[in-house]
Amino acid sequence: MAETNEQLEHCKAIFKSKYMGPEALSFHHQKIVLTIKSVTSGSEKGSDGSTVDGRIVHFEEDQAWVKPLWCGKHQCDLIIKAFTPKLGTDAKYHAKWIGEKVQLGICIESWFGKTEEYLRILPKLPIIELPSLEPSSAEAWGNAVNYIASGEGTIEAIKTKRKLRPEHEVQLQADVQLKISEGEPND
Repeated sequence: MAETNEQLEHCKAIFKSKYMGPEALSFHHQKIVLTIKSVTSGSEKGSDGSTVDGRIVHFEEDQAWVKPLWCGKHQCDLIIKAFTPKLGTDAKYHAKWIGEKVQLGICIESWFGKTEEYLRILPKLPIIELPSLEPSSAEAWGNAVNYIASGEGTIEAIKTKRKLRPEHEVQLQADVQLKISEGEPND
């Protein structure tokens, strides 16, 4: 019986590291978008034993496989390049990276005659088209009304996952207020 990609383990996964590497991304997630939470300075020992200075990027996402990302000069240059269209000359200041989203992907690169996989910041974020939420989609609309009326979420939380036109946002607020004023019958 052939193994599926989900059953395979990356060969580097057995080497415990405090930083995220290409083994963090599975076969079905060759690219991932993460949000920068903080950036600190650090030093690590290079492969030749010398001390290498760099930045350590921490992410907001809370999954077990999301570890800090070690960024040497090359990786920092990639971040600056990715952020320059949005941040302009401020992209070179790591304090300006906080709250920004980056896309990480696996790249095959040759360094000093050795070809390996590296986890890299990719130059552009993918354009993700959010699905619309409209009153005409009764089930989704009802779920959104219940989600907000129950206190489990907010309109802002819905807008991170669905496109909501201004007139539909007003309608959603009205429907939530109506649902709250009606109250739920006691079982």
